[in-house]
Amino acid sequence: MKMSGRAAALLSALAIVAAICPLSYAPYNQIATVSQCTTQNASWCIVNGQCQEQDVANNNGFSFDGTMASSLTTFDGLLAEVPATAKIVAFTYAAVDVGDLSLFTNLTTLSLYRMNRANLTKAKLPMSLSTLDLTSVAGLTSLPPLDYSRLTSFKSVNNLLTSVANINLSSATEVSFKANVLLTSITNVELSPTLQSFDCTGCPLTTFVVNPTSYKALSALPTASFVVKSLDVTTTCQAPNVVKPLQTNYTICVTPGSASCPASYAQYNQIATVSQCTTKGAPWCIVNGQCQELAVAGSNGFYVQGMTAGISAGFDGLIAELPAAATSAAFTYVFVDVGDLSSFTNLTSLSFYRMNRADLTKAKLPLSLTTLDLTSIAGLTSLPPLDYSHLATFTTINNRLTSVANLNVSSATTVSFKANLVLASITNIVLSPALQSFDCTGCPLTTFVVDPIGYRALSALPAAAFIVQSLDVSATCPYPNVVKPLQIQYTICVTPDSWYPNPTTYAPDSGSSNGATDMPNITKPHASTATAVTTFSFVVAAIVGLGL
Repeated sequence: MKMSGRAAALLSALAIVAAICPLSYAPYNQIATVSQCTTQNASWCIVNGQCQEQDVANNNGFSFDGTMASSLTTFDGLLAEVPATAKIVAFTYAAVDVGDLSLFTNLTTLSLYRMNRANLTKAKLPMSLSTLDLTSVAGLTSLPPLDYSRLTSFKSVNNLLTSVANINLSSATEVSFKANVLLTSITNVELSPTLQSFDCTGCPLTTFVVNPTSYKALSALPTASFVVKSLDVTTTCQAPNVVKPLQTNYTICVTPGSASCPASYAQYNQIATVSQCTTKGAPWCIVNGQCQELAVAGSNGFYVQGMTAGISAGFDGLIAELPAAATSAAFTYVFVDVGDLSSFTNLTSLSFYRMNRADLTKAKLPLSLTTLDLTSIAGLTSLPPLDYSHLATFTTINNRLTSVANLNVSSATTVSFKANLVLASITNIVLSPALQSFDCTGCPLTTFVVDPIGYRALSALPAAAFIVQSLDVSATCPYPNVVKPLQIQYTICVTPDSWYPNPTTYAPDSGSSNGATDMPNITKPHASTATAVTTFSFVVAAIVGLGL
């Protein structure tokens, strides 16, 4: 069929779009990437600064085995992207600049070992990262400006650090500065109450400043788990800080107690915490805004029973911390604001039931959480902006939700919006292929937009496992979406495949009634790729519109 001039021009535009190469690649001869690979089924590749794929057949160190991505000896360039399924990335004897890896949320371990160069000054690491190892990195004299707060293991071994300051390692159970033989000063490093080892073998420390929580953590370590070459702060610890003994033969500089009370506590009369408890052996306690512990003996609603912590009466305040060993937490008939619980990585279940208030707008939940229940929450009209992508069970029952948008529940086998009687719209929800039940009993749905994978998941459910009051999208499903039948008596709006290059991990941004406009942990294309997709969609629409 003969092609018109306009069609040829538009198809030429498509070719230009496909050729877009990120400007950030230009300074490098080697870039480890995914989006620019041209070899069919390649999960990872090396391109040059013009995005031309390089032959790595003879590059013995560049490999990916499905879980671990690694490069040895011959790589000198930019680490721009890693395979989507990679959990471990390891570079050895290479020279690398690390780019923005924040979207690669399967990544848990990054190891840079005996590196000729490892530049992380512009790096962004994913929230999923739990282990960072910087060992024998040439020229590493200071730590890069990263968010270390989610790491459970951090090692900077055999480098040339002279000082470490203002680093948040509040989730790390293992910290090592071993063989940094020039390291004399550590100041304002926040350590975890559950710290298990601190290794500074070879460090001649003369300055070591910590807050009371970190001091308590270091003091609780067995002798063999706290190692330094030397540590004496008697000449460097200035008032109002206080010199205190540590591990019998050392001294450490501790900030005053008043300074250790978080500023975020001040606005509350009650705070559930661990680090501020003064009762010996207390796994959990309630303090006031000045971190003074409150008596709760007569309060039957505050409890720790085995692996479960909960409050069911007499509380109006902040949930700042949970017992470290708690695997579940339950709150009933109380008023709570939820803080940063991301470091409590034993927690798997969190329940809020018949709450007078449950404010999670500033909450951070641990990646270990698999079950979240928000049932009968007074005033809950929209979902809080959380990362729901790791949940296996998500229920928000008997609330006042009117719409749900941009929600990633791609790991959940059970999803329930039961008894949200004014819930009329669900858009851009990412569902799991392994979905087992979807309950929207009582929901009068007139808008329900899913991608093809979500559609297949819903279609595969037994009739008893898919419940709505009503569902008819025939008046709300705009082109290029398509109205499709669902469970015989319903219709649903399904996006075209072209909108979702990888439907299980990507959904487009749009205004969100629940505040989750950033779509946490939903992998989006590189900026240049996103531009290409947008342009591609525009061009295709133009072709269709012209009838070409």
